[in-house]
Amino acid sequence: MIGCSMKYKTITYQRVLNLGNYENKKLELSAELDDGEDVHEAFSELQETTESQIRSELLTKIEIRIKELTKEKIQLIEQVSDLKHRVRDLNYLVDEYEAKLQEDGGVEAHIPFDQKSKISDDNPDPLSSFPEVSEPSNKNEYKRDWNQKIPNSNDNVDAF
Repeated sequence: MIGCSMKYKTITYQRVLNLGNYENKKLELSAELDDGEDVHEAFSELQETTESQIRSELLTKIEIRIKELTKEKIQLIEQVSDLKHRVRDLNYLVDEYEAKLQEDGGVEAHIPFDQKSKISDDNPDPLSSFPEVSEPSNKNEYKRDWNQKIPNSNDNVDAF
């Protein structure tokens, strides 16, 4: 049988971990065996120790990121809850205003235009009830002179 007559004094286990971005982490552990110690059992223990050590830093980073994401998740849940409350309050206000509008005669009662300008079958153009606007004779006719003093009610208008 192969390996039965050999006596192992030192065993070694090496692990290379790909960290991404073309980076690797390498860990190698060696152990000296005592007389009569089981090589397979010692190798399994060496392998387990190496694997846990090479991944410990990576696992720590993952655990930290999980904690960060958990905090962020809690904040987002709180924000969603707050937004739901705001939406509920706004819906309540909309319902109140709609009820108030209905009490006051509906939306039509609050439109500031006269009833003649409404679209109807007889008058399809609501702007037809307004007089024609002619072109200004002077282009600056509608411009405001910002340096002009605006009279107060106490000022004498004839003073201008």
